[in-house]
Amino acid sequence: MMMNFRVFFKRKMVRFFAILFACIAVIGNLGFYLIAKIQYNREVDRQNNSFAAMMTHLITMESIDTTLIYIEHYDHTHGVNIAFWNEDNQLLFESVIMPTRGPIFNLYDSENQLLGKVMVDNQSSFFGKDISIGFIIYNVLTLFLFIVGLSILRKHLDHQYEILNNDLNLVGNDNGIFVFADIESINERYIKALKIETELKTIQSHYVKILAHDIKTPLTVMKAYLEGIQSNRLVFSKDIGNELLEEVNSIEKLIPQFIATDINQLAIHQNITPLIKNHLIKLMPVFKTKYIDVQENLEDLELTISATDIIRIIEHLTFNAFYYSKPHVIIQITIDRVKRSLSVIDQGIGMSDETIKKILEGPYRHEESIRFHQKGSGIGLQIVKDIVHKYNGILLINSIIDKGTNISIIFPEG
Repeated sequence: MMMNFRVFFKRKMVRFFAILFACIAVIGNLGFYLIAKIQYNREVDRQNNSFAAMMTHLITMESIDTTLIYIEHYDHTHGVNIAFWNEDNQLLFESVIMPTRGPIFNLYDSENQLLGKVMVDNQSSFFGKDISIGFIIYNVLTLFLFIVGLSILRKHLDHQYEILNNDLNLVGNDNGIFVFADIESINERYIKALKIETELKTIQSHYVKILAHDIKTPLTVMKAYLEGIQSNRLVFSKDIGNELLEEVNSIEKLIPQFIATDINQLAIHQNITPLIKNHLIKLMPVFKTKYIDVQENLEDLELTISATDIIRIIEHLTFNAFYYSKPHVIIQITIDRVKRSLSVIDQGIGMSDETIKKILEGPYRHEESIRFHQKGSGIGLQIVKDIVHKYNGILLINSIIDKGTNISIIFPEG
């Protein structure tokens, strides 16, 4: 069941704290009652024992009349109901209200002779009334604090809701001043997502127009050939078949750009240098495992290429240099703005001309490279080669055995 923040703050939270406070109050009352009852019983026992001891003393050392005066005084000062019988079971004293329940104490002298008995009923004692009044005051104070606390909580939650509501109303505003850091973080992600979506839609719209134009050219060529063959102006030949296949391949290369949904997968005009620098920073811990020093000479270079493709290129080239280099060497990474080139130069095991030729023909690993680094399939350079081909670039590989390898990519203008 869904609910809004107003319901959460004004109903759910208040109800939760009301129930919580009520439970605490009940537990507090129960604890107060148990403690008070224990203390009351202990105090009554002390008073009764002291009263019985005093009566024994007065009967023995003074007289019955003195004892009766003391009983009457104790009755008035403690608010209890007392009945006193002598050793012959004669009732010598009773309070205005005859005690109905309470402990009966037999009074004995030092020779264990019965002097009489006394009953003390503490139901109406001043001490019991004081505890009852204290219990009532405690409950009244608890109820008062509960009402005041609930009122303060409600006002506080109302205030917090207003702050939260104001923050929520600012979501989507790039210049909003937020109180809650979490909502500000959500707003930043939301604004960023909106900008990416807007940029993606703009780029996609732009590319749909460009790609539609790019597709129109090979379709026109294909249509011309097919119409010529259909009208018998042309005779289908191997050259025409190759031409048609080439035009189909050119259209096929354009299709991924129609279906790309990630802006990083779209070829846009951008400076590739920051992308490469950021990725090299991520790879630095890998190079440190072999104490390899990476030297960068990266000039700004504007290319029309996707971020994903440029990252794939630099990752495969640098990992190849890493895998086939010994520790404590240098890897140089250079971007030349004038030559429009990206180069990765290592001091690794190098390659022969024959190996380079086979690599350019398809996935290949020489026996020496397998001995040096067992893992791998040779597909990394093929991925680089395919990406370079996709953007009409040139892949150059120069290498000397035991000296190192220089792999350069020259990008076309535009």
